[in-house]
Amino acid sequence: MPGMKGRSFGLILLLLIAMAACFFIPTSRTLWFMPLLKGALFVLLAAVAVYGLFRSRKPWETQSPQAGSQEEFRAAAPVQELPPGKSWEGFGKAFGSFYRKTLRIVRMSMAASSVAIYFRKEGALKLEYGEDASGPIEPHLVSSDSGLLAQVLANKTPFLQNHLASGFSLSGRPGTEIRSFLGAPLCARDEVVGVLAVGSEAPDDFSEADTTLAAHVADLITEVMFAFRQGLQEEIDVKVSRVHLEFNRQLKSLDSEEAVVSFFAQCLARLFSFDRFTLCLRQGEEGAIRFVQGQLDGLTQGVRFPLDEGLNGWVLKRNTPLIIQDIGEGDYLRPRYFKGENSKHGLRSFIGMPMGTVESGWGCFSLESKRPGQYNDKIKDVLFHFGLQLELAIERMGPGQQPLIAQKNDLPSSKARFEME
Repeated sequence: MPGMKGRSFGLILLLLIAMAACFFIPTSRTLWFMPLLKGALFVLLAAVAVYGLFRSRKPWETQSPQAGSQEEFRAAAPVQELPPGKSWEGFGKAFGSFYRKTLRIVRMSMAASSVAIYFRKEGALKLEYGEDASGPIEPHLVSSDSGLLAQVLANKTPFLQNHLASGFSLSGRPGTEIRSFLGAPLCARDEVVGVLAVGSEAPDDFSEADTTLAAHVADLITEVMFAFRQGLQEEIDVKVSRVHLEFNRQLKSLDSEEAVVSFFAQCLARLFSFDRFTLCLRQGEEGAIRFVQGQLDGLTQGVRFPLDEGLNGWVLKRNTPLIIQDIGEGDYLRPRYFKGENSKHGLRSFIGMPMGTVESGWGCFSLESKRPGQYNDKIKDVLFHFGLQLELAIERMGPGQQPLIAQKNDLPSSKARFEME
């Protein structure tokens, strides 16, 4: 029988042999009950054999489903949850986890005091992640035109420099100056997209062997980065489409401006990282905050501001999108609304999107984040299409429910703007 275990088969074989032997055991003719005893023994052994057969059938019947029932088997099988800390959070976070662990290994293997990874970002270098003896290094932008990092970018080869003069630090924190520097380029198609940098407090700490190791690690990071980037792009496209579809479906059931704008901000929060969402209206030569979600900073609904002083005023006046990678870059802190506003807000990234027609805007919305370099042209395109749906939703409201539309001075509809775009 197929699938029968060897132990069950052997037991049944012995029982059958015993049954056959019962008929060859010599018996006395004077003992009239011996034939009956043989018959009873035969029935008993037969019953045991049948029971053994029944028990031995289950293993082969339940080992695997038949071909026609495989889908039912998958559907009935319980879903196995991943252990804590092993859940999938997306390609972006997975790549971040990868290079953090890789940099930690590099730092330990080279006994370095600091290690960091930089990526090119619109003419500058952004420190994506780094760590030294004091802990993780805060992301920040650095110039790519001078210094040790520029040597790596220019030569497109690993660069080793021992016996550095004092004053160079990967983190910028006091007391973290390095005396030895090792940098390896992250190259893709003959273009440097970033730099792996390693530093040591010892004046002559790195060798050519370390240089070779850093080059191999940089190549590995680059290959993994592009593989993850492709998956991340597909993942983002699917997520944006799903949220956009849900946004359009839910808009039909919302009956107030505040509910529409609040739901709009909630949908954006599922796609992009931000600490403050603001909707502003243009009122003559001034702007007015209409709605805020997130960090307030005392700049709440009803606050008015001139169009010539802050970032939101710039978007309103010029009716043009604006992306700022780092509000506090350099010695000049750009105001978001007006000069003299709270400058301890800690917000770094800014993106503002106009609302209204192509010729003249009546409002804008903006996202701000505490992390620099959060917004780019891809995000701007997504926000543009979401913003069009927001305008159309407000216009569909009945009379008495359109305080935003009243500010537009009868400008052409957002639908006309969408057709023009």
